[in-house]
Amino acid sequence: MIPIGETLSQEQRAVVEAPLGSARKVVAGAGTGKTKTMVERFAHLVSPAVGLDPGRIMVVTFTNKAAAELRERITSKLLSTGQAAERASLDNAWFGTFHALCTRLLREDCYQVGFDRDIQVINPLEERLLVQEVQRELRDGRIERARILEIEAMDIDDTARLSKATFDLIRSLKSRGILHDELLQRCLATGKKFWDEWNLKADTVSSIDQVADEEARELVCATFAEYEHRLAERGLIDFDGLLIATRDALRDHPNWAQERREFFQHLIVDEFQDTNRLQLEVLAALAKPGLANLEVVGDPRQSIYGWRDAEIKNILDFKGTEHQLTGNYRSPQPILDAAHHIISVDTRFSVGPLFAHRGAGSPASVGLYRAGDPEEEARFVAGRILQLHEDEKRSWSDIAILTRMRRPPIAFEKELRRLGVPYVTGGGYGFFEREEIKDVMAFIRVIDDPLDDAALIRVLQGPVVRVSDGELFRLFVGRREGKHFWDVLLDRLAEDGVVE
Repeated sequence: MIPIGETLSQEQRAVVEAPLGSARKVVAGAGTGKTKTMVERFAHLVSPAVGLDPGRIMVVTFTNKAAAELRERITSKLLSTGQAAERASLDNAWFGTFHALCTRLLREDCYQVGFDRDIQVINPLEERLLVQEVQRELRDGRIERARILEIEAMDIDDTARLSKATFDLIRSLKSRGILHDELLQRCLATGKKFWDEWNLKADTVSSIDQVADEEARELVCATFAEYEHRLAERGLIDFDGLLIATRDALRDHPNWAQERREFFQHLIVDEFQDTNRLQLEVLAALAKPGLANLEVVGDPRQSIYGWRDAEIKNILDFKGTEHQLTGNYRSPQPILDAAHHIISVDTRFSVGPLFAHRGAGSPASVGLYRAGDPEEEARFVAGRILQLHEDEKRSWSDIAILTRMRRPPIAFEKELRRLGVPYVTGGGYGFFEREEIKDVMAFIRVIDDPLDDAALIRVLQGPVVRVSDGELFRLFVGRREGKHFWDVLLDRLAEDGVVE
């Protein structure tokens, strides 16, 4: 038997040596050596004692970076123990994100499931631009297979907000495995039931509200249907479309699904707390009956992607043998206790506290300071950093400020500069999130579509045009009559004799 790492804790060893044959859940708290445990688990599974084929184990990670790191560490481990003859031994192993692995599944067996091998994956920015393109053409009546979108009952501001939210709504629906035809049927059924009940209860019937509701449904459903049509027409597919195609292929081709279930001897899923409903459906279709070869790893306390439709109940409700990793190698005990004190308020989490391998630490590891305003807060933080550096000889690089925003508040930056504290910002802004790029994009959007009110407002408030607040208010007053900003602006310019 290949020796397991000698530095494993008792909890980690129990996970690594766990027998096969049943669903398994590993609740790995922060800093508890989760990745190391997963590496040792994989090495154990492919050891002569267990005998699984490394090329028939699927390991699903949340990011491409995590997949690459896990592949590298497992490869190094197998090389060091003699379980792999060369680094290329795991080149064809199944490590990757849901999207990468689904793409590989569909392309490898494209002829069996009728998948276009040459289809290209569209990125999120292209998705958003395509949705906006569809909405413009629907509104202008330039799509022959769709009727002109006539928005009469909906308020112009409500229409603008719904149009802007449609892209995120489409992504949210697809992450649940819902396509446009199912959405339309649900909307029709739900809408009919609601208005039938409303009309029975209400003293007066508001036909305008009912028409506005129908217009909203038409706006979303027509956009969704045309978006899907154009993806197919252009040989494109979005990320959630890959998962839907995989789920449907496994459902519609039972022989192929059975072949794949027999091929994969074991499935390991990392960051399971951040999976969504569609991802869970794909896993269930690939796993053996009763999820007997599915092993999930995660921590419900670290679920942070609910805004991207991750469903924490996937891990909370997962039925299987449970292991907990509670030994933390990262923080002293006071920090762990403080975190647990806050988290334990949520009664959904039945997991206990973490225990520090680093020892008890100092009670001063955790402190609370209530500032009266942002400036006072910034002075306290900057002063504390200077104290740590000068009195306790801490390196600048040992200190970090965590904020809820991508960039620190301006008060922090000012105070750090005043005290001469060097700093760099992490995360930063993406190219299209920089203010100057947003200004340029606003001009391009107005040139392409003068009725894009949000873009026009940015142009009028930007560094090039910059109308006064009073003038902008007068434009807003004119807009209340139901006109678009562009029309109000042209009327105003005509009054001033600038245009005819």
